[in-house]
Amino acid sequence: MRKFFPFLFLFFLFFLELVLAPRLNFGVVRPNFVLISFLACFIFAGERQALKFYLPIFLLLDLYSPLPFAVLGLSFIAVFFCLRIFLLKFFREKSFGAFALAIILGSIIYIGSQILFLKFLTLIHLGNLHYDLFDNLLRLVLPSAIYNLAIGLIFFKILKSAHLRLF
Repeated sequence: MRKFFPFLFLFFLFFLELVLAPRLNFGVVRPNFVLISFLACFIFAGERQALKFYLPIFLLLDLYSPLPFAVLGLSFIAVFFCLRIFLLKFFREKSFGAFALAIILGSIIYIGSQILFLKFLTLIHLGNLHYDLFDNLLRLVLPSAIYNLAIGLIFFKILKSAHLRLF
């Protein structure tokens, strides 16, 4: 059962992201359960375990996304490397505050990098999605970070115990 639990957990997260998250949106803002769980794993289990465990699910989400291929995967990698840099300074302790800070930074980097990648694809004429960077920063990035923070703080204890038991 111990070896089967990670796959069951990933399947549950994939189900939450594809089925439940679109029903919990507020306007254009929706929760990102996989990102929240990845950040919990990053803080509580370590960066190598988080990358090994969550890379396949982010690649699957990239296949199911209406965005151009690899935008979600590149955003995930941007979050990973930026948080890895911040890990040396801010995330030395595995606490509630570190988890909250990781959710805020991770959400801002994840959605902000998606907007930047889509803007880049439009500039090199590989996409026709027109985004106003500053409008999306106020209308999409900051509310998403706050919404993901609220969801993450509600499920803090569950995520912490799940990732400590997984690894």
